[in-house]
Amino acid sequence: MGMLGDSYIIWEKEMQIWLKTPMTSLARAFMMPILWLVIFGNVFGGTVSNVPVAVVMEDNGHYAQLFAQSITDGNVLRVTADTNYQNALDLLGNRKVTAVVFIPPGFSESVAKGEQATVQVSIDSTTPLLSGAVSSGLARGQQKFANQVLVENTGHGASMVPTLDVQQNVIYGRGMRYIDFMAAGVVVQVMVFSALFAGGMGILLDREIGTLKMLMAAPIDKMSIVLGKISAGATQALFSGAIALGIAVLIGVQIKTGLLGLVLVFVMLILVAFGFIGMTVALAARIRTLETFMMAVQTIVMPVWFLSGSLYPIETIPDWLRPIALANPLTYATDAVRSLMLRGVIWSTLVLDFGIMIVFSAIMIFIGTRMFKRTLE
Repeated sequence: MGMLGDSYIIWEKEMQIWLKTPMTSLARAFMMPILWLVIFGNVFGGTVSNVPVAVVMEDNGHYAQLFAQSITDGNVLRVTADTNYQNALDLLGNRKVTAVVFIPPGFSESVAKGEQATVQVSIDSTTPLLSGAVSSGLARGQQKFANQVLVENTGHGASMVPTLDVQQNVIYGRGMRYIDFMAAGVVVQVMVFSALFAGGMGILLDREIGTLKMLMAAPIDKMSIVLGKISAGATQALFSGAIALGIAVLIGVQIKTGLLGLVLVFVMLILVAFGFIGMTVALAARIRTLETFMMAVQTIVMPVWFLSGSLYPIETIPDWLRPIALANPLTYATDAVRSLMLRGVIWSTLVLDFGIMIVFSAIMIFIGTRMFKRTLE
């Protein structure tokens, strides 16, 4: 009975502490189901839609037009360009489209004669889910085209059932595995979570054990403390990212861009480190308890990571979530690292990726530095 009584006293004490700050637990109870069910539930296993493709029509006949319409009916494939072959390949090389569909001269004539008609498709398979969606979209379009031709020519005999030879050629990412696609997202994830522990959490722990007070008592400029802690955190996060990248290479993920690509990967990782350390430092400057800090960081960081295309391409998420993904700076960091690891140095996309991350990191460092410095004054 004595043990039960003591247990009740401890329970009552803990509940009294909890009741003094119930908002933290209530916020966690509400936010976590919303995050997992609304956001995460819509990120994984979604249906790929609006995959950009370029169509090159060397034949403007009726059946060529009908085939082009058939493959883009629905919401899987979306024609972003109707151009010549060289321009289409440039779009594919610059990652503006996922595939190029080439309808050669004589296509309509071959279909009209009941002969085999050929369509050539060049695919970027760097993102396996997207290239798979292209193949399935083409297969459905091919079947729909055949049905429409059959309906149009009912009574003309079986010779009017078209025989199509859709030749698919993987231009980029041949033999790409899902683990290759995921590797960039994992490396960026390690950077983000390392920044969490090396940044704001480190400051909270320093505050609890008194290290921060000792630094403040030292005859050094307060800004030196701020910059030193942020720089140290960024260094620690970069070290973790380098290990993650090394592990990816050891298990077979190749960095196809050589030394220049590797340097640019590390530059992007540095931007990620400084940006998210700045963010967590700003949070730590306003939050006093470790539990509240962890809840706030998880509420921000987890959706940011899952909506960055790290594990699944953003083309799989619902339309209402895509604007959030496109406004997410981590989307551009992941895109740059993945492109540099798997495709090449494509400046037309890297300029945007690096530009957004530079602006994001600069803003976060400014806010984090300013807010942390105020806590030292």
